[in-house]
Amino acid sequence: MTRRITALLFACLVLAGLIAGCGGGSDSTSSSSSAETGSSASSGKPEVTTKTIGVLDQAAASSANQIMEQVVNELADSLGWEVKSIDAQGSPEKITRGATTLQNEGVDALVAISIEPSLIRSSLEAFQGDDVPTCQIGGGQPASDLYTMQFGEDEFKLGEELGEYIAQVEPDAKVLALTNTSIYAGKERYAGFQKGLETAPGAEVVAESEINLEDPIGSTTKATENGLAAHPEATAVYSIFDLFNPPATAAVKRIGSDAKVYGHFTSEVATKELRDPSNPLAALGDSSLSKSSGLCMEQFLSQLIDEVPANPDAIKTNPLTYEVIGKDDVDKFVEPGSYFAFPPEVASEEFLKQFESKYTLPTS
Repeated sequence: MTRRITALLFACLVLAGLIAGCGGGSDSTSSSSSAETGSSASSGKPEVTTKTIGVLDQAAASSANQIMEQVVNELADSLGWEVKSIDAQGSPEKITRGATTLQNEGVDALVAISIEPSLIRSSLEAFQGDDVPTCQIGGGQPASDLYTMQFGEDEFKLGEELGEYIAQVEPDAKVLALTNTSIYAGKERYAGFQKGLETAPGAEVVAESEINLEDPIGSTTKATENGLAAHPEATAVYSIFDLFNPPATAAVKRIGSDAKVYGHFTSEVATKELRDPSNPLAALGDSSLSKSSGLCMEQFLSQLIDEVPANPDAIKTNPLTYEVIGKDDVDKFVEPGSYFAFPPEVASEEFLKQFESKYTLPTS
């Protein structure tokens, strides 16, 4: 009897060993997970934990804003983070409500795309009180202590460079300006454009039209057609925001005007028009906005994972780049197969490599 029990125990031990050796059983899964955790710990790299990022977009129809959101989404996906996005559709009221919604949903960080701080003051103050980092990108905004960091573009510089370009290629340009100076970015960009245009004594703005951001297509179409009818001497149309580019070029073509259109930001539509010799779009002022999204995510990792305060001066060591792209040199700035002078996927790849070297990611 004793021999039978001993033999039975031995058989059970052998069987248990075989099962464990084959990776079967729930204990094996736990061991594997523990080993992976131990490996992460031994690597000395902090492990990225789940977070939720809120994105408040002033106007998601903007191709420039879409680029910035794309980079946030791609990097968040690699980090295993969730993104909650709200499109305010150019409405100040929707901007304010959107910020409140994201605040109430308890996001861990906020990306504000082209949002003036005054419109979401109460939410930004609440985020500050809860130590939730906030990052403003896209359209440049006035310096504000309400945001944790501001990585928006230099609007004056963006407008000035395009104004100088027009002054060089059309020194006697008569410009119809499609503007929106109700927001800070529009004011600054137009001020820069006017200064740049002044470098050619013969160039001047002959008419201005304020475009409704909540109806950019209809408003731009009407302003372009009426402006060119009232000022047939106009040789150029300045489209201050990328939302205005397509309806402006369409209106110029439809009425048969010889005026050229100058706007901002490469996109699938804009780059195709720029490459088309018969299209009135003549040049685009652009900037590496996709980089600003990566900077936000970099600093969110610093504060949320490393528990090191975000660096509001990060853009000073990694500044945005500005270019003016004309019909004759579009292929110099936009690679074959792409529509962007500053491709969002390139920015995502560059920042992801940086994150992989510093952190243990869920996909690592």
